Amino acid sequence: MRNVLTAIAVISLLGCRDSHSLDANNEIKSIVRILDQAERLKLSKTDSSLFFAHQALNSSKESDYDEGIGIASLIIGEICYEKGEYKKANSFLLESIEIFEKYENFSALGKAYNFIGLIFQSNGRFDLARSNYSKALKVFELSNDSK
Repeated sequence: MRNVLTAIAVISLLGCRDSHSLDANNEIKSIVRILDQAERLKLSKTDSSLFFAHQALNSSKESDYDEGIGIASLIIGEICYEKGEYKKANSFLLESIEIFEKYENFSALGKAYNFIGLIFQSNGRFDLARSNYSKALKVFELSNDSK
C-alpha cells in the first residue's frame, strides 16, 4: 500500500509548476503523509488509524484530491469491517471502488472488492461474496498482483 501512496503522490505532483500548484503540491504531500500514518497504524491502533484516515478523507475532499479520497475510504472501510460495522464499511468501500475504477488503481480496487466479499460472506450472502471475490481476482490478475 505504501508503494501505491507514493506512486499516487508522484503522479499528482508532476504537473505542479506555479505557486497555486505548489500549494496543492504541499497539500497532497501532507495528505499522503497522513494516509501513510493511517496505514501503518491500521493493525495495531485502529482508533488512531481511523482518526488519521478521516482526517485525510476530509483534507482530500477539500482539495479535490480523488486518489486521497479513494485510499482514505479504503482504509476506513477496512477498519469498519474489522470492527464488525459492515454497513458503514460497505459504504466507504463502494466510494473507494468508484475512484479506483476511474484512475485504474487495480491493486487498491481488488482489495476493495475483496473486503466487500468478506462483508457479504460475514452476512451469509455467499453468492454475492463469490461475485466480489471473482471481481477481486480478475482485477488482481489485471495488475499482476495476486496477493
